[in-house]
Amino acid sequence: MNPLNSEVRSQIEQFLRDRQGGDDLTKMCFVFFDADRAKRVHDEAYRRALEFVTIGGIPGAVMEFGVLGGWSARIFCEIMRDIFNLNDIYLFDSFDGLPEYTSAIDRDSYEIGGRNIWSGKMKFPADWLKQFGQPHQWHIRDRLSEVIRPERIIVRQGFYSETLKATPQEKVAVAHIDCDLYQSTIEVLEGLHRGNCLQDGTVLLFDDWNCNKANPNFGERRALRDFLQSQRDFTATPWFTYGWGGAAYILHAT
Repeated sequence: MNPLNSEVRSQIEQFLRDRQGGDDLTKMCFVFFDADRAKRVHDEAYRRALEFVTIGGIPGAVMEFGVLGGWSARIFCEIMRDIFNLNDIYLFDSFDGLPEYTSAIDRDSYEIGGRNIWSGKMKFPADWLKQFGQPHQWHIRDRLSEVIRPERIIVRQGFYSETLKATPQEKVAVAHIDCDLYQSTIEVLEGLHRGNCLQDGTVLLFDDWNCNKANPNFGERRALRDFLQSQRDFTATPWFTYGWGGAAYILHAT
């Protein structure tokens, strides 16, 4: 009942290590050169966002768009536990890699049209996933349920164009948008707006803000600009940046 009790926490962590065996996908960092530094950077960024909404009285869930192996979702869950944020966390992902590049903005971008950096569409090899003994979205859910209660972890499997047709019936306090693509990011923003999930004070965390040479004509930067210009319900102000590529914004109801 007291997540700040370090002695009991260490005992629980040892028990879980002894019980489960094998690798834990949610503890694997696939993107950054220095996993320890990446953990520190993202922990501080997510903590600032969660403290803002928790202490500032902004109700609602954490919604993550782009889960991959659950590394960032674990950080969110650990912080939610530590600061007594008892809201839900939604995990939106196809769990099958990136969608087809339907937008010319993406196809012409530096990352895709130039370097083709996601040639494998960020899809885990099926043979490698066999080690976890179950579909990896459920492995992620089960490992995160060792941090917070399983009923608070809602998995939404599929591409955003489909899963956001029926948006969650609750507000979003923190939206972690790790979508890489313009098309995916604009679908998230428009879907949350259409579903009445956004609110005054919603924090938007863009994990790939500085991709595409930080050019505002591509990726998440372009998506936020186009979204803000497409509706009159919300404006946004920049809050802080984190790491080499992340940026936080706060939405304001007009």
